[in-house]
Amino acid sequence: LLWQHRTRIGGVMNGLHFCFGIGALCAPAIVAWSLRATEGIAVAYWTIAALIVPVAAWFAALSGPPMPKHAEADSRATADRVLVGLIATVFAMYAAAEVGYGGWISTYAATLRFGDAAEAAYLTSAFWGSLTLGRFVAIPIASRFAPGAVIGIDLLGAVGCVGAILLYPDSARTVWIGTCVLGFCLASIFPTLLVFSGERLAVSGRST
Repeated sequence: LLWQHRTRIGGVMNGLHFCFGIGALCAPAIVAWSLRATEGIAVAYWTIAALIVPVAAWFAALSGPPMPKHAEADSRATADRVLVGLIATVFAMYAAAEVGYGGWISTYAATLRFGDAAEAAYLTSAFWGSLTLGRFVAIPIASRFAPGAVIGIDLLGAVGCVGAILLYPDSARTVWIGTCVLGFCLASIFPTLLVFSGERLAVSGRST
């Protein structure tokens, strides 16, 4: 995508990750349906495979874009290695925050007795749902604004949400609002960081 859509990569990359979010919402429902209908998950796997096959066939017919030409100076290569390391560290921290919060918030809500197990599960769903919505909303935004500005605003919003939850840990309303807004703020960081990387690196398969 970075090679094919260099002039409008922000919206395209957020669109890709929006599709990830749709899958994260739909796949559990397909598994639940399979369990209820057959008491197993084999039907779920075959259903998802059937949905993938036509898309895979379409992709197989596409030709890959040419890799952009970049200078191969030693100084640039050294700088790229340092930058790749820094960006990879940010990616790791982001992934830890996203997956960690998504897995932790239901336990937090249940421990503080904000509701029963079902309500705690709904809180987790709200987090992932708001994250998916955020990626959809980010498609036009990322096409209009610089990646650094988008990431900066997202990080400020995310820190504000976590700060509010820490300041008011006994407020169920704060936890619900903070969780939803946090998911929305985290949504576009990963794809926008990929775009940010592409503007500053010679993006190859190896660096990716």
